[in-house]
Amino acid sequence: EALWRQNADIYAWLEIPGTEISYPLVQREGEDAYYLTHDIDGNSSIGGAIYTESTYNTTTLDDPVTVIYGHQLYNGKMFSSLQSTYSNPEKLAELNELILYQPQRELHYEIIAAVPIDTRHILYSYDFTDAAQYQSFFDEVLQNRSLNAAIAEDASVTPDDHVVILSTCYS
Repeated sequence: EALWRQNADIYAWLEIPGTEISYPLVQREGEDAYYLTHDIDGNSSIGGAIYTESTYNTTTLDDPVTVIYGHQLYNGKMFSSLQSTYSNPEKLAELNELILYQPQRELHYEIIAAVPIDTRHILYSYDFTDAAQYQSFFDEVLQNRSLNAAIAEDASVTPDDHVVILSTCYS
């Protein structure tokens, strides 16, 4: 309730145990890019906030694929540690849980891959409600052999799964 009093756009809390990633998750209806340049208090900020886009994702976290965006900042905040942490297969195996807290539930996800992809807007480019497109996208991700990719040995995704993708710039 205190978070909602602070900002009604906050709808969940994102945490990756064992890392410094622990932030409120926001979404501004009709203004997808707002939190790209504003913090959770609405102040103009180069660091922005951790957010989802209302055009493509609901705040229920029930979509087939939810993409959560965060900047990679030089001060180590937001999603700065994603690439350095999860490009390491040992760290991927060790720090493989992501938790999303909502008022009435906790959602636990297994982190199965860290893969650099091109600059396409994922949710604009793929219709994840189509089972064939869903499977094709994740087959491509899990078969990625980039030197900067790390994929859990037993990783698999099916159209029955609800997936969260953390998205940040690649350096």
